[in-house]
Amino acid sequence: MPLSADYQITFPQAEAFFADWHRLSIPVESAAPIDSTALSEFAHAFAAHYPAYCQRGLLTNVWQIARVGRDELRNSQILAWILDCNGNHGHQSRILERFVELTNSMAERSGRTIEPIPVTEVAQGR
Repeated sequence: MPLSADYQITFPQAEAFFADWHRLSIPVESAAPIDSTALSEFAHAFAAHYPAYCQRGLLTNVWQIARVGRDELRNSQILAWILDCNGNHGHQSRILERFVELTNSMAERSGRTIEPIPVTEVAQGR
């Protein structure tokens, strides 16, 4: 949801918010203190840049636009097309390669034991 241009967070408001939050929260010894000035500056910068972010289409959800919903067959057909190295989307194997890289990376970070898929084999259709 876009922030209105006239929505302003003042330093006293931010400071009061975090003072109340600190008073109500359970202390955590390892938590870093919150810099309310920096947060207020971030909020102002965010509000200033958010409309441009939206205009660039970065919040676009093509699945919602296409009204694919939970139709498994239609979703599978779209995924098969986008992951096809020879698809007419013009990205050759780049999308599939990136997908495999992310899958391998996520498995590694989670500590799961899967056999990593060599990206070069995927790109060559093996």
